[in-house]
Order: sequence, then structure tokens, then C-alpha cells
Amino acid sequence: MPALAPRLFRTSTFRLSLLYVALFGISMIAVLSFVYFATVNNMIRITDETIQRELDDLLDEYKHGGPHHLQNIINARLKEDQVGGWVYLLADNAYRPIAGNVSTWPAEATQSGRWMRFTMARRQEQYTMRALSVALPNGELLLVGMDIRPAEKFRVTMIQAALWGAALTLALGICGGYLMSRNMLRRLDVLNKGAERIMRGNLSLRMPLVGSDDEFDRLAQTLNSMLQEIERLIASIRGVTTNLAHDLRSPLTRIKSRLELALAGGADASQLRHEIQYTILETDQLLVTFNALLSIAEAEGGAARANFRQLNLWEIAEDVTDLYRPMAEEQGLDLALQGEGSVMITGHRQLLLQALLNLVDNAVKYTRAGKIIIEVLQEDHAAVLRVVDTGPGIPPEDRARVLEQFVRLDPARTQRGNGLGLSLVAAIARLHNAELILEENPGGGLVVKLIFSKPA
Repeated sequence: MPALAPRLFRTSTFRLSLLYVALFGISMIAVLSFVYFATVNNMIRITDETIQRELDDLLDEYKHGGPHHLQNIINARLKEDQVGGWVYLLADNAYRPIAGNVSTWPAEATQSGRWMRFTMARRQEQYTMRALSVALPNGELLLVGMDIRPAEKFRVTMIQAALWGAALTLALGICGGYLMSRNMLRRLDVLNKGAERIMRGNLSLRMPLVGSDDEFDRLAQTLNSMLQEIERLIASIRGVTTNLAHDLRSPLTRIKSRLELALAGGADASQLRHEIQYTILETDQLLVTFNALLSIAEAEGGAARANFRQLNLWEIAEDVTDLYRPMAEEQGLDLALQGEGSVMITGHRQLLLQALLNLVDNAVKYTRAGKIIIEVLQEDHAAVLRVVDTGPGIPPEDRARVLEQFVRLDPARTQRGNGLGLSLVAAIARLHNAELILEENPGGGLVVKLIFSKPA
């Protein structure tokens, strides 16, 4: 716990909590200040108006009855003031009291214009008075004041409430920030520990989910998806490395053996030429394999998206049909192009051409008799490219596996090829956000569909 506390105070959650508390505290102080000044000023205004009216009434009494009448009015007012909230003083020009409830003129009063403020003791209590004085025509002085302790108490109460509110807000903010930061650190620690275990090499581990579907669960789900893809790629790399070593060993061994025999002597010029031609064919096949791997890497890297253009799938299908029709006819196959003449998508022409070439090449290679159809269609706002053959097809349990690199359903490897054709098609489909579907042809054979349903 001691080590946890400093970490909590350094978290962004705790800092954001303090920032929120500061903003809330400033807002609260601003609101309370407005209420304070508005209320206190209103109370002072009402007090001043009341004192002013009382003074005006007494001045009217003086005008109508004179000094003696004013003294009687003041004494009557003092009898009516049972609470003791009013102060009256009539003094001569030497400030000696004539009538009222103040024994001496408040010489130490704080003067503010015509208004004065002073304290006085009465009934064993200390009063705070706000008063207004005026000189009468006969030289006497008249002072009228009122107790303003309620306004003073309200002012003190408001200040204390603001201070206590600010302190309570700060305390609650710190506690709330501490609790939220601790909860966040616990969730982050779980993710960090999971990441550390994965970094040690156990790619099969996944980030734990709490089930709250909050931002941490969504982050864990995203990380798990990323880890799954990384695990798939690493497994694919391992498989590619193993299969590549296996597939290269045999041709390289054959090339080495033939060259050693040629170097051993005893061969005439025609035999040497034959060995050289064989070596060239074997190396050409190796180059085909490496070129296919480079094409897969280009498709999976995503850099080819920079060369995406608007293109017509029908034109690509026409080029492939024209290229393979003579080869299909030599094998007694009927290669046909069907569908709509203008189906536009956004994509990489060369890679899409390579994908369709691979599909048609597989169809021609494995179809012994019958028909191969290339279809270009527009279905439900999606562009569809289909290759239908009447060959042996692919068993359902192998359809996902054949999309992996170096996978061949011919264990004896009697057919030409390197097992990269369909994996290249799958990589090009992913690059174009297209769906690649392998399904059975109702008439026998295989149907391969590329559905371009999303913007590439």
C-alpha cells in the first residue's frame, strides 16, 4: 500500500479529479459570492431605506411641531421599540444629549458619507448600529440608527459556509480521486501483468475481461483481437518457414546433384546443355515461389492501397478469359465468361488480375472434363466475381486450410504448383476488404466467390 499511494497521486485520473474539484470549487465560490453580495447589499439597502424613512418622518414632525414636539415623538418611539433595535439621539450643538436612548454622541463612529457605523452596549449585549445624522435648523443634531447584527451574522455565516463548502469539496474530491485512481490502477495492473506474461512468449494468453463492458473491457477485447492476429501471423510465419525449407530442399538437392554429375566429367555438349536447361527450369520454379511470397507480402502489407483506382471487373475477367481459353480448349474444356458488362469497384488492377489468374489456373489444372465459368455480377449493392468449375472440388473440412501458405491437397505433390495460389488470393481479398467464399458446385466441382461488399 505505501508504494501504491505515490502511484495513485501520479495517475491522470487523480489529476483530472483534482482539476474537476478545482473547477467545481471555483464555480461554487463564484455562485456563493454572488449570493453573498446580492443578499448583503439588499439587506443593507433595505436597512438604509428604513432608516431614511424614519429620519424623514421625524423631520416632518419637527417642521410641524418644533423641537419640543420632536422630543415627545422620540420618547414615544422609544416606548414602542420593545426589541431595542432602534437608536435615537437628539443633541445640542455641543453634542450633549437632549433626548434618546444613547448616553453620548458616538464620537468613534466610522463615517461613510452621511452614514455612520458604531457599536454600543445595551442590555449586556453589544450592538452594531448603522445610523444617519442631520443638523436641525435650530442648531440641534438628530441621529437615527438601526441594529444591523442580523446582516452581520448572515455575512459571517455565508463566509463560514463558503469555507466549509470549499474544504468539504476538496476533501471529497481527493477521496473520490483516490478511489477512482485505485480502481483504475487495479484494472491497468491486470492488463500490464497480462502483457508481461505475453511478452515472455506465451502468445496463447489473452487479456482478462471483467464483463462490465466499460472502456477497459473494450480495450482488452481490442488487445485480444490484436493478439489473436499476431498469433496467427507468427504461426503462419513458422509454417511458411517450415514449408519453404521443405519445398526448397528437394529442388535445390536435385540441382546440386545434376550439377555435380555434370562436373564429374564424361558428359558431351548435348548432355551438358540438357543439365543446364533442367537447372534453369528448376530455378524458374523457385523464382515463381519467391515471387508468389513477395506478392502475398505486398498484399498483406497494405501499401498497395496507394495504387487503388476505379476499375471494371468485367475487363479483368475478359483479359483472363482470353489468356486461358486456348489452354482450356487444348484440355477439352469450355471456358466461358458470363454476367454484366460493367461492374465497377475500387482496387489494385494488377493484384486482382493475379488473383483471378490463380483461380482460373487452378480450375484448368484440376478440371479433367466439363466447363469453367467466370461470372461478374452485381448483387445487393456488392460486386461479385465467381469462378465455377466441374473438377473434383475441395472437401468442406479442407476449405479453410487451403487458404494457408504452402498447403497442397496432393500429398504426393504430383501436380505442378507451390501451394501459394489460394493463399495469395486470400491476401488480395483481405487487402480489398472482400469476402472470399469456397463452396460446392451443385453440379459437382468448386465455386469460388469474391464479394466486394465494402469500400476498399
